Amino acid sequence: MSSEPVYQPVAPVEIPKAAAQGDIPSSVLTTAKGSGILAVGKLIETVGRFVLAFLLARMLGADQFGQYTIALATSALFASFGKFGMDSAVVRYLAMAAEKRDEAGVWGALQVTIGFAFGASLLCGLALFFLAGPIANAIYGEPQLVSLLQLGGLMVPLAVLNDMLIGASRGFKRMHFSVIAQDIAHLLVRLVLLGLLFITGMDPFWAVATYGAADLCSILILAYLLNGVFPWRRSLATARHDVRGILGFSVPLFLSEILKRFRGDIQTILLGALYTVSSVGVFTVANKINLTGRITSFSLMTSAEPAFAELHARSDKEQMGELYRVTSRWMFILNFPVVFVSVLFARPILSIFGESYVSGATALILLSLASLVNVSTGLGGTVIDMTGYTKLKLVNSVTQITLFVVTSVLFIPRWGVVGAASAAMVSSSIIQAARMAQVAYLFRISPYDRAFAKVAVCAGVTVGVGYITRWAFATDTAVLSAALHAVALIGLYMATTWQFALTPQDRAIVARMVARLYKLLDKRRMLAGGRLPAA
Repeated sequence: MSSEPVYQPVAPVEIPKAAAQGDIPSSVLTTAKGSGILAVGKLIETVGRFVLAFLLARMLGADQFGQYTIALATSALFASFGKFGMDSAVVRYLAMAAEKRDEAGVWGALQVTIGFAFGASLLCGLALFFLAGPIANAIYGEPQLVSLLQLGGLMVPLAVLNDMLIGASRGFKRMHFSVIAQDIAHLLVRLVLLGLLFITGMDPFWAVATYGAADLCSILILAYLLNGVFPWRRSLATARHDVRGILGFSVPLFLSEILKRFRGDIQTILLGALYTVSSVGVFTVANKINLTGRITSFSLMTSAEPAFAELHARSDKEQMGELYRVTSRWMFILNFPVVFVSVLFARPILSIFGESYVSGATALILLSLASLVNVSTGLGGTVIDMTGYTKLKLVNSVTQITLFVVTSVLFIPRWGVVGAASAAMVSSSIIQAARMAQVAYLFRISPYDRAFAKVAVCAGVTVGVGYITRWAFATDTAVLSAALHAVALIGLYMATTWQFALTPQDRAIVARMVARLYKLLDKRRMLAGGRLPAA
């Protein structure tokens, strides 16, 4: 057995003395660092996806781009069945075993989660390959999709293995691994291959193939990087397998994720069936705008997952409560400006897409308010997941989709797009409040403290100033005036929050992140200076 450590803590970062006030728990500091790395990666991924979609739409044309999109979406759907919730299980069980320096447990968790998911993905991939004909002809009515769907079936195991290795990197708290492999290398490989196809001849089959090639590249990079943390070359017999525990965790989680995945599709179907097809387009745009503000939420939740699993494994409720409060506060701090701007300037934002979309302004406001409730009630869902209460998660998911369907049927025929947004807001808000109450009951911890109250006061001041100045200067009548007003309000919010709401711990975390950024920039300047010719 290798003597290398299972988990190597991140080296501390030098910070200014003025910022060293307050004792920062390691779980909070690691989560802050990880969320910053993931936020950068998510931003790169979002911009990259937009650029790739733009290039492919221009090079393929509407029909072929539609075929490409359907093939990838169908492949992703089958891959979601193949993962079977193991991508979250690997995060939890690796984090717990690594915390105990349990190499046999780590090796067993890797074998069970990756082995089970890869085996299931092979079956799902074969199912898509052999069902490509019936799916293309009976469901989509496009015989040209057969070869693309077959290729998508062959890519399913690659997509699942890639996601499993990303989960393993997060379980080891190596958030930068996924950024390097998935957000940067994956994007670059696709751009290079699409550039070659542009020269040699573009068609949807090879465009889909570039995604599989990028997945393979990401897998190789992740496998190499993870080998430096936990070497792969070791006897299979040295592992200790908790098959029952892992399956007990992953099955309810898998069912919950399937319900979550289909919730958006059900929303589209109900809106189109109970109202008009054009309303679907308006609602989709409003919903996409609302989702752009979730980059920081995703980063915080993903980075906090292994920390919550570790703290629960060692029954450290005090630090778990501290992490819960800090992450909840920062999720509100970072997401409030985006939510408020979407509420205050819904009409000018939607007018960017065309005047026909302005009718969705009220829907965008309601969806943004639902997001505000989400960021105001903490990471209850993440705590429930990573502490093993996946059956409770499944109950919450079933309750949410039931509430959503019932309220949609009641609201959409009467109010259309606004009814769909109202249904989303009501169902989401009720479940978020329930999660917060469940965490309070199970662990006796709350996302709120005096620091959160101070942030809320700063947000309230910004809301008051925003509405008064919008009414006084009519800044919601044009995109440019709305943009300038939004920048001024965000500046006001940031200044008041920094001055009155941040704790010494918050300031120390910010100082550490800034110090790391300066250090990185200094290194790059030094490297650039070494390459530049002498004057």
